[in-house]
Amino acid sequence: CLPGTRSAILERIDNWIRGGKESKQVFSILGIAGRGKSTLASTVAYRWQDRAHCATFHFRRGQSELQKRLICALARQLGAHTASPVKHAILESIRENKDIAQGRLETQFQFLVGALKNLPHQTPIILIVDALDECEDVDYAVSFVRNIRQHAGLLPPQVKILLTYRPEAPLLRVLRRPEWEEESLDREGNMDESEIRLFMEYELSRIREDHDLPRDWPPQAVVQALVDRSQRLFQWSRIAVKYIADGSPKSRLDELLALPSTNDGLDGLYKPILSKAFEKLKKSQAKTRLLLDILGTLAVAAHPVSIDILTYLYSDHDGLHDQTENDRAHYLREEVLAGLSSLLSLPNSSDRYIRLGHTSLRDLLVSRDRCGKGSYHVDVDRYHWLLATKCFRVMLRDLRRNICHLSDLSKSNTEVQGAVSQYVPKGLQYSCRSWSIHLCVSSPQLIPQPETAKDGLADFEGLSKEKLLEWIEVMALIGEMKEARLIAKQTKLWLEQSSPDPRRIILATLWNDAYRFITEFQDPLSFGALHVYSSAISFCPRKTKLWEFYGSEAGIRFLHGEPRSEWSARLWSRSARSQVNSVAYSPDGKTIASGCEDGTVHLWDAETGLRVGKPLQGHTGAVNAVAFHPNSSQLSSGSTDGTIRLWDVQTGSGIGGALWPTLANVVLSTAFSPDGKTIVGAYSDNAIRLWDAKTHVPIGTPLEGHTNSVYAVSFSPDGKRIASGSRDCTIRLWDTLTGSPIGEPFSNQGHVNRIAFSPDGKKLAFSGFGPSVVILDADLDTGLAFDRKLGAHTGSISSIAFSPDGKKVASAGNNEDRTIRLWDLETGAVVGQVLKGPTEGIPALAFSPDGRTIVSGSVDGTIHLWDLGPGFLTQTPSREDTPDTISMAVAPGGERIATRSGEGTITLWDAETGIPVGALQETEKELVTRLSFSHNSRRLISYALLQGIRVWDLETGSPLGDPIETLPGIVRAIAWSPDDKIFACGYNNGTVCLWNSDTRSPIGKPLRGWKGGVTCLAFSSDGKRLASGSPEHILLWDVQTSSCAGELSLPDSDWPIVIAFSADNNGLSAELKGGASCTWDLTAMQSTGGPDLCRNLPKPYLSLELREQWLFYKGIRTLWLPSEYTAKDRIPVTLRGGVLFYFGHFNTTLDVSQTLPYLSIFGPPPPKTSDQGKVH
Repeated sequence: CLPGTRSAILERIDNWIRGGKESKQVFSILGIAGRGKSTLASTVAYRWQDRAHCATFHFRRGQSELQKRLICALARQLGAHTASPVKHAILESIRENKDIAQGRLETQFQFLVGALKNLPHQTPIILIVDALDECEDVDYAVSFVRNIRQHAGLLPPQVKILLTYRPEAPLLRVLRRPEWEEESLDREGNMDESEIRLFMEYELSRIREDHDLPRDWPPQAVVQALVDRSQRLFQWSRIAVKYIADGSPKSRLDELLALPSTNDGLDGLYKPILSKAFEKLKKSQAKTRLLLDILGTLAVAAHPVSIDILTYLYSDHDGLHDQTENDRAHYLREEVLAGLSSLLSLPNSSDRYIRLGHTSLRDLLVSRDRCGKGSYHVDVDRYHWLLATKCFRVMLRDLRRNICHLSDLSKSNTEVQGAVSQYVPKGLQYSCRSWSIHLCVSSPQLIPQPETAKDGLADFEGLSKEKLLEWIEVMALIGEMKEARLIAKQTKLWLEQSSPDPRRIILATLWNDAYRFITEFQDPLSFGALHVYSSAISFCPRKTKLWEFYGSEAGIRFLHGEPRSEWSARLWSRSARSQVNSVAYSPDGKTIASGCEDGTVHLWDAETGLRVGKPLQGHTGAVNAVAFHPNSSQLSSGSTDGTIRLWDVQTGSGIGGALWPTLANVVLSTAFSPDGKTIVGAYSDNAIRLWDAKTHVPIGTPLEGHTNSVYAVSFSPDGKRIASGSRDCTIRLWDTLTGSPIGEPFSNQGHVNRIAFSPDGKKLAFSGFGPSVVILDADLDTGLAFDRKLGAHTGSISSIAFSPDGKKVASAGNNEDRTIRLWDLETGAVVGQVLKGPTEGIPALAFSPDGRTIVSGSVDGTIHLWDLGPGFLTQTPSREDTPDTISMAVAPGGERIATRSGEGTITLWDAETGIPVGALQETEKELVTRLSFSHNSRRLISYALLQGIRVWDLETGSPLGDPIETLPGIVRAIAWSPDDKIFACGYNNGTVCLWNSDTRSPIGKPLRGWKGGVTCLAFSSDGKRLASGSPEHILLWDVQTSSCAGELSLPDSDWPIVIAFSADNNGLSAELKGGASCTWDLTAMQSTGGPDLCRNLPKPYLSLELREQWLFYKGIRTLWLPSEYTAKDRIPVTLRGGVLFYFGHFNTTLDVSQTLPYLSIFGPPPPKTSDQGKVH
């Protein structure tokens, strides 16, 4: 604002900021278009920039996706303040919430409040949100305001929030708050003529000086005429003086004075300026068309655009296609847009964003009625379609595999942003982010140029069938995977709703595949873009359109084991890092909560599976139950520590103290009443307790009647009844109001662990430690009566849930069963697939509010979201697991691998082809824990606890005699002598035994250590000595005399995992569990600190560590595997030949040779033979 103008309101705002806790938290400024709201907001930020921490966000219509970054933009600005407590708080919060940019508005607001709420009461912090009415997602804007209303009170008093907006419903309903300061710029006298005149005089005086005009220019009567025409609209005045300054001042002033005096407000100024700009270009049809195209683009752009982006999109336009990049920018700025410089925000730099000067200008351009016969009308549908086709052509032209020329898969997307800036132009980025918005808003069938529409759809088809993976690659590089997922879903829906053309049906299927693909492989893609080829597409189901068009791009090929043929019902899978005991879906369907064995509660975005905020911590014992408040704002959790805690879902903060009865016991179940006023808890002391959800005070006395722990409680949908299930093998029904039992208890044959009411309250389902779901009639007067049983699992049922429509019941099995089944309540038949995925029991299950998905939590620490849509009903069942691989050994030369699974078979694998080449059949299906090849690879030792030791002849595939009966204890290590005539076994009790491999008879007496179990063994190269490692020491043994020849001490609290003699047998090294190594001179029996001899051991393979679906090599991330390949106790090994062996529920070998060049940590791979496997 010009000095001397808006003094009263600026002083009021200053006093409000300085008022601290004595003033209100929020100040709102409202007024119609042109009143100067944005100018006021900018002035406040300018006036306080040196006295406060300011963050400003301006909403702009037509930039809907940018608007969703409101909170992140405010946080980024606050975090830019050097060495301030604010910066420290923001950065600390970001470290704890690394995925915050992908979170929902509520989560982001929670993040901002959490970062600021504990700051000291010092320097003011001002959050300015301008033009809130221009947010195109009204629900988003309303939600933002409601978050302010709900949580502003948690902020310290120096945090102030300034909002500006037009007085438009529905925002007006939520913004008009008595507890907020408010200033209406539409009020009479708020912006009087004197302030408009002062502004005019000031700006005209600057024009007079710049152009060396007479001192009496312009006359006072002329100034007054301009003031009169402004109709007290500051925006009119600003544009008028800018228009005068951008040309010949005298002639332009005369043009404005010649305008008819109307009440059209800003339209009366916009129209003549627009008309003159187009009139000036009428001799060049190319320039006229380009000017209208640029206005159309600015009016409907999905994201901000710059001159550079515009010239990139319109590079094929007449007048631009034959010019250099710099010449294009100059041409567009000086020859096309110059006549509209007063109406546009046109920065000097071509890489900065250009926009329409005011929202009111866009309102005029897109209105046919207001434009009248003007040639500047923007047909919104047409320009969305035009921009969609521009985006298609840009992507078809410029997208390419590995666009940034990356060479290392272990580098994250954030680490390669320099290459992104170099190789991915902003125009291409705009196209990748925006095409679907333009496509899905436009209506090509209404466009008057049918050939254009036809060509555009052909380009879209080409993009879909040729460039889809490359589009995903770019979206990953620019950090837009969440947006890519939404684009795929939006595009699929658009295609399904358009004409039923066979080609469009194929495209709809393809984009549905893309949606599932991005959802399932979001983790690797968000980490590194090239994983779209190295990992993701390689595991794409084979009977999909995506694999049909892009299977040849796969960087990994299956050598053994079958890839999936169709998408599974599982939408996503996440690790909670601890056993999941309970899950709950929020009633609004946005959030999933999980309670874990480690005492934490986690919140997850139901759509993406991304973690919402950090874990909720407060319990000191396992969390057995979680339940949402009916309005989704709160969550209750019950724990073995005996407490029920309440949490604010938005902020993640605890609400009040813990609900804790005087008696110490365990909370086994908890639930909210339908009205949210009461919480019920089931306890291990046989009681049921009710709590006031607001005051946290107990309601009445405990409900008593059970004679053992109460495992489950549930409110009826009307809240009048409570059902409880107990370890005493009964289910009881209680009157909520009186606490009295209803009818007699229903007796079951076993413990009752889960109960659930049907949505109409007439049925009650329960499960116990048995294989069936039992349905009861639940009558308010007579109590419970048996109705029917539903099917049977192969083991006990650990969780149940009713579908929201009451027609189905879902049940989940324990460790023996590990499946989820859906039952038709009327027929009792299984509906759709039997869902498999978790590797252990499933104690937690919940339906989404719309009944389309089920969330499950497992003992293995995973949470899965399952789709119950049409595919669930029609897909083929999941393939059967192969038994887990328990142990594995690699031949010394690396040519063969032996594995032993739980079904009693030892499998031999060819390490070059990845194909099984033989099997050694055990007589007993016993757990084999050790396998060891002889040095010449002709024999193999297998060890099982009960069966003992077997020696196998690998040439005949038969065992040499009967199993060897071993000593008491468990074999932990096996080693062969250099000539393979002797093998040694080390036991967990510290004993070592030597055996003749031909006769399988013991050699000498057992060698007995005295400090812990044996962890590793090694023979000297002459076979005369044996070293055995155990915690705290290494012992040396004389093989011939069976006597101890020395002791080597180890560091405290560490033990050897590998030991090796030097070539002359005078030195010994040990690699320790903690990562260190030790070396000794055996002649002096002293530590030397010399080189690690273990590093020189022949290693025909590289061991990879599996952590949360990623394979790591020496701590460096390499390849990603889908969740079905990443259960516990699996052993991944990659050989130098480029074959990855992965043994688990699905024994799989993979050809990764095409990917190895992008894993520089392995070095260059050997040449690949032409027949080394084929794509399945």
